[in-house]
Amino acid sequence: MDVIQLFLARHVLMHTRVDGLTEGLTDEQVRGHVHPAANPLAWLLWHIARSEDTSVNLVVATEPQVLDAAWARRLRVARRDIGEGMTMAEVDQLCETIDLGALSAYWATVGERTAAVVSALTPGALDTVISPKEFERAIVDEGMLSGPLVSRVRELWAGMTRGRFLMYLPFTHNYEHIGQADLLRGLLARPGPF
Repeated sequence: MDVIQLFLARHVLMHTRVDGLTEGLTDEQVRGHVHPAANPLAWLLWHIARSEDTSVNLVVATEPQVLDAAWARRLRVARRDIGEGMTMAEVDQLCETIDLGALSAYWATVGERTAAVVSALTPGALDTVISPKEFERAIVDEGMLSGPLVSRVRELWAGMTRGRFLMYLPFTHNYEHIGQADLLRGLLARPGPF
């Protein structure tokens, strides 16, 4: 099994796991705070989807993101970023207005696009270093990130290959948030089936 096959196999499992995170919960439980300092499940799910969409499409493939196919309107979210640095008031507003059905459909569409993009990559493409210009296009021009985080991320991501970035943001990073979502379900006395 090569790296691309390994990513695709784990990617399917990750998507299946995220699909079950709201199972058995009410909309209020998905949108609301389990703890005042914790982001709601709705925000985590939106952030995971946005992180995968922007990182795979804008950075790894240098193609348009799924969001640009009328998903912002369907989601009822005007933001183009991935949500880093949002205030709790902004998080609450997003969770209140986001269409949860559209969020689930957006996540599925992002997953399908990721599988198509990664399936088309060659092992050599994974070894190419992402140029500062490519990162700048995604981060600033496309609005993936904003504020003081931009300069910190420029340094953190400098010199990354497409393969390393693919394993970082849409995968390892998202699994960290899946762990947070599992904790929130546990606090709701609704542990996941995993």
